[in-house]
Amino acid sequence: MKQISSFTKLFVGVTLLAGIASHAIADTTLQASSSESDRVNMDIGISVGTPGGLNLNVTKWGIGPVPLLLRASGTYLGANLWGYQPEVGIAFDTEGSFRQYVSVAYTRTSVTLPARGPALDWEGIGPVYGINWGGFQAQLGLSFGKGTSTDDLVMRQITTPQLIAQVGYAFYF
Repeated sequence: MKQISSFTKLFVGVTLLAGIASHAIADTTLQASSSESDRVNMDIGISVGTPGGLNLNVTKWGIGPVPLLLRASGTYLGANLWGYQPEVGIAFDTEGSFRQYVSVAYTRTSVTLPARGPALDWEGIGPVYGINWGGFQAQLGLSFGKGTSTDDLVMRQITTPQLIAQVGYAFYF
């Protein structure tokens, strides 16, 4: 069983602390106007792309007056294909049907071909820009990190940035 890297533990810890802090800030905002309380600030959707091929996405668009964005996406399609991507960022244009954000994402992807062994194993962090326009969602970014790739049974180290990209649909609630 592969150990979780210290970088992964640090990123998950920071993400959890940001979530706790944002809920504490939201709890102090007791008197929100009716337009703020009626505002849609969360969505759940499905997308195609990194980190896991077919991903489930959950996005929190700001908490009270704070434009903090918390987003998680990923999938587990068995031991041969899995990936996850937590993000922390700043949401802007959160009113109406067009929303956008910039964030920092940690990406972890693993693809294994049963007959050949590991085909791709990647871990990295990088900037992401994303939109949600009437439910249609897309994001694009770069992940800087390290990994391995297997091609013709030869394993190679990867250190070049990898593309982060997702396209899909999300339901607001």
